[in-house]
Amino acid sequence: MKDRIFFRWVYEGVLCSAVLAALPFAVMADGEAADDERAYRNELHYIDVLQRNGYPDIAEDVIAEVRKRFPAAVAALKKKEIDGMLTLGKFDEVQKLIDAISDKNGVEFWTLNLSKGSAYFDRKMTDDGRKIFDEFFKKHAKPSGAMLDLYRRTAYEYYQRLLMAGQKKAALQVLNGLAKQPMEEDQLRDVTSTIAEVATSAAEDATGGEREQLLKEAEAAAAKLLWKTDMFFGKAIAVRAHAALLRGKNKDAEKLVDEYMPILKNLHDEIRQQDPDGTLGYLRYSPIPECRYLLGKMQADQAFKEAAKKDANDNLIKDLLLGSRDKDTNKRSGGAFSHFINIYARYPESQWAGDSGEYAERIVRFIKTRYGVEIKTRITPEQMARVRKMQFADANGAFANNQYADAIKKFLKVLNQFPECEEAVNGLRDLALSYMEDSAKDVDAQLNADTVTWYLADRFCTNPKFMKLAGDNVRAIAERYGEMKRDDKRRECYTLFFDNFKSHYAAPQLVMSFGEREYKAGNLTEALGYYQRLVKEYPESGSCVDAMHRIAQVYAEQGNITNQIEALVAVNEKLATREKPGHALAVAKFKLANAYRELGVSAVKEAANSELPEEQKDALRQSGVENITKAAGMLESFIKDLAEKATDFQRTQDERDRNQKMLEAALFSRAVCMTQINFPKEKVDEMRPKAVAAFEDYIEKFPKGQFAPQALVQIGTLYTVMKDAQKSQAAFDRLAKDYPSSEEAKNSVPMLAAALIDMGLRGEGVAKYRQMFSAGGKYTDGQFMSAAKALEGSREYALAMEAYDKVAASTKDLGYKANALLGKARALNHLKKYAEAHQVLDQFLADKQLSRLQQMVDANMLLVDVASAEGMSVKDDDARTKMFNVAIDAIKKVRGYANAQRKNLAQKMTPEEFVKDKELQFLSSQVLVRRMMAEKQVGLEEKAAKTRGEACAGFTVLLSSLDPGLEAARPVLEKTYATVIPLLLEHKSYEDAETYCKEYLELFKDGQHTTDVKNWLNQATNH
Repeated sequence: MKDRIFFRWVYEGVLCSAVLAALPFAVMADGEAADDERAYRNELHYIDVLQRNGYPDIAEDVIAEVRKRFPAAVAALKKKEIDGMLTLGKFDEVQKLIDAISDKNGVEFWTLNLSKGSAYFDRKMTDDGRKIFDEFFKKHAKPSGAMLDLYRRTAYEYYQRLLMAGQKKAALQVLNGLAKQPMEEDQLRDVTSTIAEVATSAAEDATGGEREQLLKEAEAAAAKLLWKTDMFFGKAIAVRAHAALLRGKNKDAEKLVDEYMPILKNLHDEIRQQDPDGTLGYLRYSPIPECRYLLGKMQADQAFKEAAKKDANDNLIKDLLLGSRDKDTNKRSGGAFSHFINIYARYPESQWAGDSGEYAERIVRFIKTRYGVEIKTRITPEQMARVRKMQFADANGAFANNQYADAIKKFLKVLNQFPECEEAVNGLRDLALSYMEDSAKDVDAQLNADTVTWYLADRFCTNPKFMKLAGDNVRAIAERYGEMKRDDKRRECYTLFFDNFKSHYAAPQLVMSFGEREYKAGNLTEALGYYQRLVKEYPESGSCVDAMHRIAQVYAEQGNITNQIEALVAVNEKLATREKPGHALAVAKFKLANAYRELGVSAVKEAANSELPEEQKDALRQSGVENITKAAGMLESFIKDLAEKATDFQRTQDERDRNQKMLEAALFSRAVCMTQINFPKEKVDEMRPKAVAAFEDYIEKFPKGQFAPQALVQIGTLYTVMKDAQKSQAAFDRLAKDYPSSEEAKNSVPMLAAALIDMGLRGEGVAKYRQMFSAGGKYTDGQFMSAAKALEGSREYALAMEAYDKVAASTKDLGYKANALLGKARALNHLKKYAEAHQVLDQFLADKQLSRLQQMVDANMLLVDVASAEGMSVKDDDARTKMFNVAIDAIKKVRGYANAQRKNLAQKMTPEEFVKDKELQFLSSQVLVRRMMAEKQVGLEEKAAKTRGEACAGFTVLLSSLDPGLEAARPVLEKTYATVIPLLLEHKSYEDAETYCKEYLELFKDGQHTTDVKNWLNQATNH
């Protein structure tokens, strides 16, 4: 059934009439009133869009602004607020507002009550919705004033909802009630025409006496339309013909149409004059195509019925389908096929054109199969294009008006007729979007949306004509998921796009943008996948080199220097093939040299800090020195290239400036490499003078350079190590004279100590720190804190604790004191002095001033580790329980602090804060795991089993609260799965373990725990 004149008038006009009449612009000059009315309607529409698309919070802000601008619109805006609440499913809160309305028979009460009924329908709670609407129509059979306006638009909505639910007789009852209300003549004819149409449609589904009763009702309504020759007259003729066909009186139907055909043609011509190209939609309601369709259908159905007989009359079949032969010309005329083709070609905007096309194709197939004859038609490509356009227009119109259920039916029908055209590509997109509207709460709708999206990608990805458009449409579907805040489905759609549209113009830049998005969000593994894909699939893309650099950067941040070097080697090789690689190659060469240096330094530090046998330590040192030496050589070559082949590495002044900065960094880094070559001894003795010369070379070339003070510290340190006190002092004197305000000049002794440790001379460096500590009050709190942090970083925890103690005892700065106490507690924790660390943290948290600082969060988080470790180390069961409870309480305090901060600032929890809170929940359950391990260590198996159950429950609750679609939450989600599954196996909860294994493998197809999870799944399924 179609919403025609009356229903457009109800929906667009009456909806706001009462409000508009009360608004200030109703009494202004015509131009001003029109502008204000338009602005008001636009605001209401904007609110609708926000609420419909899942942004009720933003809609609330808009409502507040509109209320200020149009204070008389209180009732309408209150309804919008209610609609927003209903969108969120707050039915109880809405009911309280409705109950508070004193007049239970007034417009306000029923407007809000009916909004609640509409929300019930939207949530598929049909019975609840019908109850409210039926009660309204029962109580207001004879409305007046503002209630009449509400009645009209409610009748429009209700009859449409009932039709969509297949309740045609109930819809007919609503229309009959509407017809009894006062309205203008054309509006009454529109309603009467709709009654006739709905009654006829209902009769198709009925039998016997019920069918006859409905047909009589349809004919009675049609009879009221025959006194005036307008489009409703044509509808009346069509209804009467349809009724005759349903009674089996085919000849009567044909005679009726033939009798009135001249009038129907005149009506069609009049409509054509008003709507020559069909864009206004009037031609859709022309009576001729419907009447011809009824005749064609009658003949076709009779022919197919005859063909099913054993002794079928083939002449009769041909006459019915193709028309009877003229005795003189022997040509056929009339027949079902002629009717259908005529409608299809001449009335493409008609709602019957689609069905006519299907019937015509069926007849063509039937004739070819039964008689071996090909039917030729004279439909031109231009006619076909117009038919296609107009048929899709109907579905597009339903979609544009958010009538998604209707749009789905229409798209499915027209896509079956026109599966391969530009309109079909866009139609598939809109079909998917229509299914998506209910996909979050309807599994079947989601499955259909997924199927259509996959079909769109699969069918058109290799089609050179439509590939670009299809790819764009898959992206449009993905972005709609993004608007719906369903990042998991958005990601799925883009994966589909990347897999199928590799030659799409936007694919490389989109892959890169996705990689950048994941990288900035801290999701390094996901980012790496996108960067690697770009390099593999789009090696000629302008983003390829950037992606290769990012791959190296990701590996660096993951601490995988070996892979970082491999990636940087690939970048250098690719850029080296270019005739003028420019600044990009300079960057790549410099990064590669530094990566080798980092690899070497990490090996040297590992040797210094490990407890390996000396032979293995020497092997590590040798490996490290070789890589540092290689880095120094690469930097030497890089410096030479920048000097001799500068034009190869720079094309602009900006690149020249940046290359100069890299040259400065390379000169300094080369000298640093020489200081870090500390094995074997003869090599060290050889490199130290060269290192001094390299630092001097740097200072000579860049006397005002950013590293000049550090270079002098390094020179002084080297001379100290070479036991040349005079030259060492000269270097530090130069530092004080030339760079008096530098941090290096102010902290020369700490800097010297740090430099010695960096050279691998830990003993000498620690000795310098001891010298610094013994100097009394010579150094500031900041210098002592810097020394303490450097010592802590070098694992000299005992000495670091001494420095922290100095600061804590002498400082008057509350921030320094807080950080010193925390540093001391960390050092004690590293030294496994858990009880002492616990005591320091208790002192911190008991202090009224310190406990108010932001550092109290750090203190509580450290207390979690300290108390847990203390609990692991004690044997007394009560003491152990107490320690783990302390850890749990510390987490609760951190969560409570965060919540209090948000409340004070009246802020909602951001996604980042949500993830941090979930990390704390994870830690709470992790503390229980530690407690379980402690209980198992002392043989308390039964108690450990109980604690394990509590931990499993905590992790399970956490899993249920984490949305896989929230990208920032996925690392916590993955970690939780990996932690809880082995616990469930140990707890013999095999079914739960199996479920979580499958969920993990579905959500994290390339997850870092995939191998373990597959093994756990085998264990779970084998029990």
